Amino acid sequence: MIVLIKILLVLLALHFSCGFIFGLYFLWRGAKKIDPLIGNSNTSVRFLLLPGAIVMWPFLIRKLKKKHHD
Repeated sequence: MIVLIKILLVLLALHFSCGFIFGLYFLWRGAKKIDPLIGNSNTSVRFLLLPGAIVMWPFLIRKLKKKHHD
């Protein structure tokens, strides 16, 4: 049981690590592709959006890919 918990914690840490890296990219580059108005926002607004980008990064990647193909 302990091994299963450790595996789940490692997977969760990996998910959040990838999400943090993607979130930084998304808020400074990728968000403008989805919503052009984010380019006018200041840095504090982008930091408020960072936790959501960290958690939702798989969905945001799909949305960026769809927007790129359109």
